[in-house]
Amino acid sequence: MGIWGEIKVQGKRKHPWHFAYYVESPSQRDDGQWYQAFLFRDEERSKFGRKEFLGRTISRMNFGKMAARVVADVTFRKALLSDDPSLPKLWKRH
Repeated sequence: MGIWGEIKVQGKRKHPWHFAYYVESPSQRDDGQWYQAFLFRDEERSKFGRKEFLGRTISRMNFGKMAARVVADVTFRKALLSDDPSLPKLWKRH
């Protein structure tokens, strides 16, 4: 099982989005590669988004920048939205 962490968006702007990251190390995976996911959802848990990174790592600071961009940039947010049925299940725990 990997590490799950919350991402806070800096600033005073109110928004309906919640953000998290998930990381698995190479020793936790059959393919021996790093896995990271940037995850987000709305307050109603009706919209979910994700961007995955395999084999390379992204700093937490960059996840924070992506979260701020999701809040501010509708086009970027829409590009990351997903109807993958595993996302609501993943967020049930968080």
